[in-house]
Amino acid sequence: MIRSGIVFITFWTVLVSRSSSVYIYDKYTIGNLTRFKRQSGCTGSFEFQCRSGECISDDYYCDGKENCRDGSDETEDCKQIACLPHFFRCEYGACINGDFECDGKTDCKDNSDETSPKCLKVSQCGPNKFRCNSGQCISDYNRCDGKPDCYDKSDETSEVCRELNCPGFTFKCAYGACVAFTSKCNGRRDCADGSDEQGCKTVATTVTIPKVTTTTTKKPPIIVKDGCVLPDVPSNGGYNVSGLSRFSVGDVVGHLTILQYYCNSGYQLYPNRLYIVCMTNDRWDKEFPDCMRRCPSLAPTESTEVVCSLGNDSSKKMCENPIEGTIATFNCREFYERTDYLIKTTKCQGGSWNSYSIECTPACGKRGGIGQTNVVGGNIALKHDFPWHVGIYLSSDKTHICGGSIISSKFIVTAAHCLTNLETGDLKPTSEFLVKVGKHYREYDDPRDSKYTQNTIIKSISKHRSYRGQTQNHQADLAIIELQEPLKWTKYVQPICINWDPKYGNNDLGSDSGLVVGWGFTAETGAPADELKVLEVPHINFEKCYASVPDQFKPFVTPDKICAGFQKNGQSVCNGDSGGGLVFKKQYGYFGLRYILRGIVSVSPKSNVTNGCDSNSFAGYTDLTVEEYIRYIIITIS
Repeated sequence: MIRSGIVFITFWTVLVSRSSSVYIYDKYTIGNLTRFKRQSGCTGSFEFQCRSGECISDDYYCDGKENCRDGSDETEDCKQIACLPHFFRCEYGACINGDFECDGKTDCKDNSDETSPKCLKVSQCGPNKFRCNSGQCISDYNRCDGKPDCYDKSDETSEVCRELNCPGFTFKCAYGACVAFTSKCNGRRDCADGSDEQGCKTVATTVTIPKVTTTTTKKPPIIVKDGCVLPDVPSNGGYNVSGLSRFSVGDVVGHLTILQYYCNSGYQLYPNRLYIVCMTNDRWDKEFPDCMRRCPSLAPTESTEVVCSLGNDSSKKMCENPIEGTIATFNCREFYERTDYLIKTTKCQGGSWNSYSIECTPACGKRGGIGQTNVVGGNIALKHDFPWHVGIYLSSDKTHICGGSIISSKFIVTAAHCLTNLETGDLKPTSEFLVKVGKHYREYDDPRDSKYTQNTIIKSISKHRSYRGQTQNHQADLAIIELQEPLKWTKYVQPICINWDPKYGNNDLGSDSGLVVGWGFTAETGAPADELKVLEVPHINFEKCYASVPDQFKPFVTPDKICAGFQKNGQSVCNGDSGGGLVFKKQYGYFGLRYILRGIVSVSPKSNVTNGCDSNSFAGYTDLTVEEYIRYIIITIS
């Protein structure tokens, strides 16, 4: 994505779940990406404009119900959105909760949720279930209990209930249902037909004017001895009673009777109390649970963590079976960081999350410490100071040959001449190379690195198509290594930032200083460095660089190079530093100041004295702001 002139190399999908519908926005973070957004003339950021000009909340678009007066929010256009796997797609395209299919209630505008092939197959219900006239299945214990549980109310009819025998401690409704014996004349309609409130004496209410005073007589609490009264059955669920196959709300059951609660599909017990016991003090041992609407579970990802809370309860486990009212809070894992698109919380409402848009990206370009101990040709770096730098070795004898920079969990960028024939530029076999990440010491198997390094297997190597080695003066000196398995981000292994905006190259570096690290030779006549070293080098104007280098080196100062370094101070990159990154500390969009990869160590003049590297001259780095190189990297890693 492009943000403040910076493109992050990530490929991600944002899921936005609103009400019972889900929209999926695929975001491809390359080039001049435009964030998908519904165009409208409405003033709100998240509003949908009906064809009539009316504006409604974006939440109501393609949710199965017509909210525009002209119905233009529920049309064949809905087929353009994508539904999550657990959602049901209406025939015209809207997305609704999958639990609503074949539930006896119209949730799609065209009623296709009740006419699908699945609904036609619903002819019988399981054991202890009652089949409504619509085909909906409910618990048999909810039949004839005074409250309609079928959407078509067919469980509370005279046809179904009239021959039912109501046990003691119950009241028989006129149509046959059995309700608690306390239901008669309690001022509340407990029978579906209201027959429990027929023929009752009106409770006196005294009103005195001008003082408005209402006096209501209260019924005394029910006192039961030698047992417990069966409670109301929870909506969208029920309970079984130990030792009883038939029972009714209001029945008195003996001590140690156990209620086993359950919920209908799409609902979850809360609190999660499966069993309630009648104690010898004539009371149930716990408060009764409810059946709450359940939302899709939320699982942590490689980059994100999620914690769910409801009331005073909070845990990661609650995200496995979240219920109505649950709030999910997202955070980025260690070594990842949030982007400005991250919605930190979402709430479970109506069986779906009211918003669901998370993205955490690997933290890049962050140093872990500072250098120490001045040595010839640079400073020794701390072990976690440059976590993006890697070592490239020959597989035959594990000799270190080059460096490289981690740009994503599976890709490393380096110089093409490290992996090719120097004369022709032809790639060598992948099997000839090894890569080690998280290293501080040069030797491949140095035991001092064992706690920090990660084993890698190279899957493939590639070079820029224009690279021809010395025949074209190492122009397009750029290559990419792909790893078999993704790296695990740690304190010692992290990526470097890259600015993918082609316009970034227009920002003149002036005399800004960058950093380059490596295990190269410590002096023209010295040996390779044992520990990773860092050198601060100033950027040099191209014209000045070209005019200052030896004549025999000028052909290698090609237009795709940037120059950096010193003259006459004995500090420069040398043999073994090739492929390493030249980084500058710059503003990195939303994330603030970060180290950004600008160049790759490519060429430097030879010394007239030692025939090795010339530590008193500038070096050439492959410029990663060249648009053709940006395109090559993006295509390769995608």
